[in-house]
Amino acid sequence: MLISAAINVFVAGTCCSTQTANIIPAVAGQAFTVNSIQQKSPSVLITAWAKAALNYFAQNAMHTSGISLMTAHPRPGNDIASIQHHLSSFLNRRSRIPAANLLLSRCIRRARRGDAAPTGGGFRRSCYLIVMLLLSGCSGPGYYVQAISGQWKLLQARQDIESLVVDPATDTELAGQLQAATGILTFAENTLDLPANGSYTSYVELENNSLVWNVVATEEFSLQPKKWCFIVAGCLPYRGFFQQHKAEKSAQKMRKKGLDADVSPALAYSTLGKFNDPILSTMLTGSDIRMAAFLFHELAHQRLYIKGDGQFNESYASFVEETGVKTWLESNGRQTELQQWQRLKAAGDEFNLLINDTREDLLQIYHSDSSDTEKRSMKADILHGLKLTYDQLRADKWDDDYFSGWFSEPLNNAKLALYNTYEGGQCAFQNLYDHSHESMQEFHHLAEQQAKLSKIEREKWLAQTCPAIASNETL
Repeated sequence: MLISAAINVFVAGTCCSTQTANIIPAVAGQAFTVNSIQQKSPSVLITAWAKAALNYFAQNAMHTSGISLMTAHPRPGNDIASIQHHLSSFLNRRSRIPAANLLLSRCIRRARRGDAAPTGGGFRRSCYLIVMLLLSGCSGPGYYVQAISGQWKLLQARQDIESLVVDPATDTELAGQLQAATGILTFAENTLDLPANGSYTSYVELENNSLVWNVVATEEFSLQPKKWCFIVAGCLPYRGFFQQHKAEKSAQKMRKKGLDADVSPALAYSTLGKFNDPILSTMLTGSDIRMAAFLFHELAHQRLYIKGDGQFNESYASFVEETGVKTWLESNGRQTELQQWQRLKAAGDEFNLLINDTREDLLQIYHSDSSDTEKRSMKADILHGLKLTYDQLRADKWDDDYFSGWFSEPLNNAKLALYNTYEGGQCAFQNLYDHSHESMQEFHHLAEQQAKLSKIEREKWLAQTCPAIASNETL
């Protein structure tokens, strides 16, 4: 089953440097709390964020070893000029314009003295603006605006599920779906050892058929996705937009640069427990099995998440999702539906094998000494062959056209890029589950131990095939 990428776009960091993503979270923490954000407009939030950034950099010295922040005590030599120099260099060298350097220096100096309004509101607003522009990194402040605005609108639109269920004005079908969601959450907490943490106790009716649209991009002859770094989620191989036309515009810019790009809707997403995520109307389309899959997947991200390691995160969440759905259906005596779901899963496994074979064929020509013209021609042939093979597989083995929607847009590298992220590692996590004697609590504990490995060790562990990991030594 194809599950769209979940993305945390709230205060999404937009700098190409991973160092920025590691340093700036403290700024967001000073700017606002979960409680306060729900009461503020997007413009107020942006101003608060810039103000906190200015104060943070003014009050905390920087040093050049790894470009990290010293938050305990100032050190000799950490004067205004030094702070300004490192801040300017660190923030993608965005402040090399002399006027910007001068203004930034004055802002930091005044903020360090604790002046609330150094020379009037105009100067203060200029300080906030210059800091916001500097911190916008390679994406520009426009991305912050759409991210914060979208999250704010979502929070404001939430309705309490308990109140909706007992309200006579609530549609009967919707009330039943929301009650079912409450039961699924209880199962997730009690049986799957997943922390709801107050999430999914509210409901939002969306105007569109998706909440977020994710953009994935690759080079013309590569399956390695471009990465963007985010303040909360770390570096991810996709970028999310609350408005489809903005996602399409971003993808079009990528294509003009010669990249392969793809836009896909995300019917559900997670803020990793930073906010109490709501049930979305898009999550209620289809059966309650689909809704359970969404909830188990997103709650798994709250249970365990490693910044910057999409392969591990999605493999783990996908395994929890599949295991959770199976256990949930069995516990409710829904054997017929379980069999249908298992047929769908089997079809998904066959489809994934087809995608993996296609990826290997593409990688072989991309790594060859062929000319770009030859590579381009062979790439087109392989992608065309993928569709032909799918049609034959559907006709010979399946009772439904499960993945027709996936072929609705032209095929390219970007469409194939994340398959290794979402579908890899299933054998590794199955092995953990087997060794936990199918105890979800113990399984999560074992997964947390694997999460402590270095990224290289985790990648090696995830890449092993099922027969290769059937021993204790590989845990």
